[in-house]
Amino acid sequence: MNVPPNDSFIKPSTIIKLTEEEVWRKEETYVARGAHMYCTMGTHEEVLNQIENHGVYVNGQSLMTVDDCVVSSSENITGNVNYDEPGNEIDGNLYSFGFCRSLIHPQKVAEINNIPLGQPGGPPVPDGSYIFDVEPESGSLLGNKIYPCVPKFDPRPMDTSRGNLTLATRWSGGSPNVTIQGAPALTTSSCLYCRWAGVIKFLTNGMDPIPPEFLP
Repeated sequence: MNVPPNDSFIKPSTIIKLTEEEVWRKEETYVARGAHMYCTMGTHEEVLNQIENHGVYVNGQSLMTVDDCVVSSSENITGNVNYDEPGNEIDGNLYSFGFCRSLIHPQKVAEINNIPLGQPGGPPVPDGSYIFDVEPESGSLLGNKIYPCVPKFDPRPMDTSRGNLTLATRWSGGSPNVTIQGAPALTTSSCLYCRWAGVIKFLTNGMDPIPPEFLP
């Protein structure tokens, strides 16, 4: 049975502490490289990576823009059900939020529908990539299978500077007043929407001290 150590899972109490209880963190700020994020469907926090330095700094930290939402390379598994597995390189702004709890993740859909191996809509090969979920606070085994997270972002309607709508893959929100290389500066109010129903939000801004919960 694939059971992960529960102390590696991000705890709901940690999310509440960083987003609600520590009032000073609730003020909207710019976001720099190294900011911590979480996904409402993911098991782990993630750190925002910067592929290309935009040349704008606050407190010595390089700021990010709403266009900084490139997912690191992954391996597409094709067959009766198509899904992605995390790659070996962190070459994007985001890599993975651990494992996905969404019921519409393609591997989960095949499991729920109990589609036999090799049948249309079923897994093309035996799937051993899952782990069994645990309750992060108590460590209690929940028993349901969860599958590796590879974020998927689809283009969404976005306002342009002229008030028109266009389809773009980028963080929602962003600074209404500050642009960096033509793109709105990323702020802590920005979020991303994953194809598998997760919402990605910020826990830290990359400039304040790293919370002890995230230190090695």
